[in-house]
Amino acid sequence: MLSPLAGCLYAYALNNRLDGHFTDGEEEYLSCLTSGENRLKRLRSMLDEPARQELDNYVQEWSIVESYQRESLFSAGLSIGLELSRLG
Repeated sequence: MLSPLAGCLYAYALNNRLDGHFTDGEEEYLSCLTSGENRLKRLRSMLDEPARQELDNYVQEWSIVESYQRESLFSAGLSIGLELSRLG
């Protein structure tokens, strides 16, 4: 979990600073995002209700894991940036 200040910076970055900051893979990212969403819809349509619910639970839990990973990467990047700013 991020500190309150890092949380504010993270929220700001998510809302205002991510566009255009892909290294080289923005086109591939958008393609995979669209493809993944379409595949998930197709898969959900093939499943009965209990299996669909299980899939939805998995997707929700994996989303939480990815959120923690993004926060961790942001925190690491922020720490590195602060350390570099002290060197200059």
